Amino acid sequence: MLIGDPGLDDHNAHKNFALSAQQHANELNVQGNRVIGCRVSTVQDFNNALTQSGSIDGGMVYYGHSGPHDYYDATGHIYQSLSILALGQGQGFYTNLEYDNANLATNSMLGVNAAMILKGCNTIAKVAGVFSGQDLYGTSQSAIANVIARQIERRVFGYPVGTYFSQVSAQDATTFGWVKGKDPLPQLPMYLIPEGTPANKPPLYVCDPVGACRKP
Repeated sequence: MLIGDPGLDDHNAHKNFALSAQQHANELNVQGNRVIGCRVSTVQDFNNALTQSGSIDGGMVYYGHSGPHDYYDATGHIYQSLSILALGQGQGFYTNLEYDNANLATNSMLGVNAAMILKGCNTIAKVAGVFSGQDLYGTSQSAIANVIARQIERRVFGYPVGTYFSQVSAQDATTFGWVKGKDPLPQLPMYLIPEGTPANKPPLYVCDPVGACRKP
């Protein structure tokens, strides 16, 4: 389990990423899986989690902030828009995992059937009604799930929509998304689930190492 920083100010998720990861880990443990939790605040932390936890033959799951991000120049103009994993809440080039630094992630300890699940917002983009490799801005850079899939040469799963915290699973959810004033209690059970119509939430889409993202 890779757990990103909670974030600051209006983006502060408090303990909910950690709680969601704990919920998932508990379910995997019951099934007989061995789970290791890693806090990731930088791209280097992300790679260390992939390479210093022993051989990974099952999968990796990231819980944290993600989505499209604008980069501004000194005059306040956007010079680049990228799809990112916002791993850390600090400053600097290595805080976000993105197109320009994803080459730092390696697959040396990943089994051939290992896969990664990104539990965050908009890690697979929907452009003109089609799930593709482009990010939400339609720039030449790819959605972060596609970037990671190509880099680690393994399948990467993610949502093409936003996500929100809930104390019921996606299958049992009765709301489309987050409801103001209805924040879940900071306790288990905790789930990070996709926005969407109750009883018809979007599934995890998949990005193959080669090609565009698709519905599984």
